[in-house]
Amino acid sequence: MMRLTEHQRRLLERMTELLDLYRRGDIDFSRLVGELEGTLDAAELQESDLVRQWYQVWTPLEITRAVRGSDVRYEDVAREIDALRGFIQEHL
Repeated sequence: MMRLTEHQRRLLERMTELLDLYRRGDIDFSRLVGELEGTLDAAELQESDLVRQWYQVWTPLEITRAVRGSDVRYEDVAREIDALRGFIQEHL
């Protein structure tokens, strides 16, 4: 497993905060998906396997955003969000 810097760890924790904000209705789906990817970019992870795996888990959310925009209820993507949350927790 990749050893994260403190900066990278904080950014991964920020991802879980974003997931919580969406679940509570504080941000819309489109913003969630965009900010998740922006946070990944800001983490500057060098391990390509980790980044590839993250995109495998995140991509279904991006596809949903491309098809439906922001009109997505939490219940519609709860499984995908839980998968991403699990992936993040596994790497913290």
